[in-house]
Amino acid sequence: MEDLADRTDRVTARWALPLAGGASALMLVGALLAGFFTIGPDRQQQNNIRDLGAASGDMAVRVLTYRASQVEDDIAASTALLTGDFRDYFIGYTAATVIPQARQLQISTTWKVVDSAVVQADVDTATTLVYLDGQTFRNDRPDPIDMVSSLRLHLVRVDGNWLIDGLDAL
Repeated sequence: MEDLADRTDRVTARWALPLAGGASALMLVGALLAGFFTIGPDRQQQNNIRDLGAASGDMAVRVLTYRASQVEDDIAASTALLTGDFRDYFIGYTAATVIPQARQLQISTTWKVVDSAVVQADVDTATTLVYLDGQTFRNDRPDPIDMVSSLRLHLVRVDGNWLIDGLDAL
């Protein structure tokens, strides 16, 4: 006759492997979930930062590019990308200098982004570097004037949108 100890050993052996496998599976799922919740947001933040660098380059191009034939409209559209004291300065400077010269000399500028990078970013503020190539066209010169520019943009988030709060030529 089988004693109680042998019977207990067989029952334990029969359930030990499935219990160990189930516990291992639960631990694996827990580790994967922990990895997702700790690494996933970091990856999303890295993607957001990369996108912010590209977006700041696009904003710089839109602010600096204008055509003589519609300089007022181009400048007005670019002010939607600006905020704060910088927006006020930009409006005054372009009204006093850029618009009159663009009309008088038929000046147009075009810019393209060579590269951009995020220097610092948090939830509502960021600083980016933008490297641009540009050309200026004037009615008193037959050939365009080639330009390069490096800019530091100070950005703030206003109502969910990134806007330029400052621009420094480097």
